[in-house]
Amino acid sequence: MKKFEKIVIAVVLIQLLLIIGICNFFEVDDMTLAKGSVYSFNKGWTLIRENGTVTELDNLPYTAQCEANERIIIENRIPRKYRGKTLYFLSADKTLRVKIDGKEVYTFGLNDKRTFGHTPGSVMAFVDIPPQMEEGVIQIEMCSPYDNYATYIGQMSIANRDVAILTLIVNKAFSLICSVLILGIGLLLWVLGIIQRLTKLETDGMCRLGAYFIVMGIYNFIETKTLTVFYGNQTLYSFMVFIILMTAPLFFQLYYAKKFKKMEAVFKRMLCLSLLNVAVQLFLQLTNRVDFMNMAFVSHGLVLLNIIVVIVQYIRILWKTPDKGYMIEFVATLCMAVGGVMDVIHTYTAKVGDLGKYSRYGITLYAIIFLFIHVRKLIKQYVGISEE
Repeated sequence: MKKFEKIVIAVVLIQLLLIIGICNFFEVDDMTLAKGSVYSFNKGWTLIRENGTVTELDNLPYTAQCEANERIIIENRIPRKYRGKTLYFLSADKTLRVKIDGKEVYTFGLNDKRTFGHTPGSVMAFVDIPPQMEEGVIQIEMCSPYDNYATYIGQMSIANRDVAILTLIVNKAFSLICSVLILGIGLLLWVLGIIQRLTKLETDGMCRLGAYFIVMGIYNFIETKTLTVFYGNQTLYSFMVFIILMTAPLFFQLYYAKKFKKMEAVFKRMLCLSLLNVAVQLFLQLTNRVDFMNMAFVSHGLVLLNIIVVIVQYIRILWKTPDKGYMIEFVATLCMAVGGVMDVIHTYTAKVGDLGKYSRYGITLYAIIFLFIHVRKLIKQYVGISEE
């Protein structure tokens, strides 16, 4: 067997050498889809308010205060060399109307006929610059139902459309990988939990934890702002973000109610509180009384409260009987908590951008660790059965 191992290693090394040689020493036809440059378009902008105030913007991004439903216009001139390319930027919870040389070329949120709510949602806007553009005067009209969102202007770039889309995906690659991992681990735990139920083994709450990871994987996919490239229903994504924010803690509480049986009564009360939050928010949103956006702080507070209760319980257990397994779980939960707190702070200070970045990393680490823990328990269960 050792001879075969040496042969396999030698074959792999030869293949690696061939790959390195092709990459560095041989000419090959590069058919990369996104061959082209990305140009920054962050200078030369002028901001015009409804009251006639004009502000010259030195550089983007730019933030300033404004009132809800106040219309803001930013203006610039696009050089002719960019004709036929695409201008792209992040639009955060506001409607857009883009005109080039006085002609409307792009809108977002203006024709959204929703039955309830008024959150435009955050989206990556891709504005195609007309090939026949003449003067190149671009005006972007922005309006948000929330204070200070219309005057947030993110960085802008220009590239070929395929380059622009692929650049967005490449820039979000690590976040997308994390989202895939969270979703994949959730599906795996859910399937393993079902198999355990069918074989009449103790599931240890794997289905509940798997369900939590599934919904959080979907949430993190939405927060990468890449899904609209493939399916552009931003109303759906905006609604799902708030729904998941309300419902994800339910699976989290169900899992720990089973794990910490002595704390079951506490988690039942928290479940009742979370269910009440879901019912009240849905009623207020569907009746157009209060928007999800204005109630998000309640959901954020409940998420943090859940994590704090779990961490306190871990500390109580470890204080009495130090255990390596519980210590690893505690560290994983603490990482998720730190990420969540950082994102909540970011949400209420910066307000825009990748608002789920740190919690995404924390949940990914948490999911990987708990996958190993549950798989290890599962193996021990089957080994115990086989020994009998």
